[in-house]
Amino acid sequence: MLLEGFLSLHNPEVRKLLNYRVYLDIPLSTTITRRTKQMPNGNNVYNDLILPLMHAEHVEPTKQFADLVINVENKTANEVKQIVKTHLLAKHIL
Repeated sequence: MLLEGFLSLHNPEVRKLLNYRVYLDIPLSTTITRRTKQMPNGNNVYNDLILPLMHAEHVEPTKQFADLVINVENKTANEVKQIVKTHLLAKHIL
């Protein structure tokens, strides 16, 4: 089973159920830039004030619970898949 979501590593009970945890890391500034492109008339207060605070408090700390952290800012989806596959094979999970 694959579980994805920016808060998927937040809940300790959920973490216990996961065999291997991957955190796809990207700078918050890139996240905000992408969000602004997707929603050009979006809420600037949310992007400028709320998102950074909530990210720092709830998302960023969950990185410590990952077995593998990948900086995906300059990687293609195929490159990320290959990194994950390589690690899963090395851990004899795949």
